[in-house]
Amino acid sequence: MISQLNFTFGSSSLLRDIAKKYPDRPFKLFVSSGENAQHALFDLSGKENIFSSPIRLKVIKSAGADDLRGIVYYQSFKLSTDDEQIMRKKVTDLINDSQNVKGLNSILMCERVGHSQLTILISTWNSQKDLDQWLDSNEYAPLLEFSARGPQNTYFSEKYTLS
Repeated sequence: MISQLNFTFGSSSLLRDIAKKYPDRPFKLFVSSGENAQHALFDLSGKENIFSSPIRLKVIKSAGADDLRGIVYYQSFKLSTDDEQIMRKKVTDLINDSQNVKGLNSILMCERVGHSQLTILISTWNSQKDLDQWLDSNEYAPLLEFSARGPQNTYFSEKYTLS
């Protein structure tokens, strides 16, 4: 399994040029699904960062494939110290039981390097329907309380598909 994951944002052409410059690395170029679609280039090599403006993630726990295929659902949680510990335990349980989740290819719990208070959850899915069913499921329900924005927490999510 991957122990670190680096990615960056930019125009499609810029990110494609970066990927061409490092042909030995397994890159995935994604585009976000929001109105202001952003392109993101993920380096799946696990090697030293090569991006000038990277987002660097240390993988804490993971299950499934390393190739980020299908729909990528990116969630970022910034919580109080106590809530962070509780949430990470719930995510660990979720990952341990993830082999039976329909349509789930992989799931990674990460910590953003240099921002240890940020917990990142990346899951990859066969289809939008599979992701939607999981978000409405009993398996995901324990995380709902952490995805509500409040004075003690900040939450962000984005869906990406291959560009």
